[in-house]
Amino acid sequence: SGDVTLTHKNVKQFLNKKVKRYEIPSMIHHVEKMYYTASGKIAREKMMSMYLRGEL
Repeated sequence: SGDVTLTHKNVKQFLNKKVKRYEIPSMIHHVEKMYYTASGKIAREKMMSMYLRGEL
């Protein structure tokens, strides 16, 4: 196994095979790091505010 480069196209193709069309997000953004809450869930609000400030 080697390094795999994920592209927008690769992600869309994968999602098309795995989930229903309406479940596929309209926008996909690459981030270097995911942030989590104390309970281990994705910190959606924090990540959205960071994205809007241009920090992601």
